[in-house]
Amino acid sequence: MSGYCIISGLIAALSPETGKFCLELAKAAGKYGTRISFDLNYRESFWKGRAEELRALFTEIASITDILIGNEEDFQLALGSPGPGGRWREHFREDRKLQGHDRQRAACIPEGLGICYNPFARW
Repeated sequence: MSGYCIISGLIAALSPETGKFCLELAKAAGKYGTRISFDLNYRESFWKGRAEELRALFTEIASITDILIGNEEDFQLALGSPGPGGRWREHFREDRKLQGHDRQRAACIPEGLGICYNPFARW
């Protein structure tokens, strides 16, 4: 495995072209064994009129991501994850089963006063 590919949801949401670029970048990185980090960076203003398109795009990128970064609201709005109440963990365990891969997955979810839950453990 060589290095990391870091993708920002802000770039992915800028336009259909940048979204497609981010998806292709993630696919290419995965093909060559590079770990993929995806920071959801949900911003409502970027999603106006494109919610269905972007949710599908973000879900596809997240499905091949090793490290997924966001808060609970990001997971709910960008990926349609269930919430509130911490049910995102079950969502990603199920997602991993559906995707059929054994990649190590981690999610960074602030819990409480700036504490980051980031297990870096198999889901």
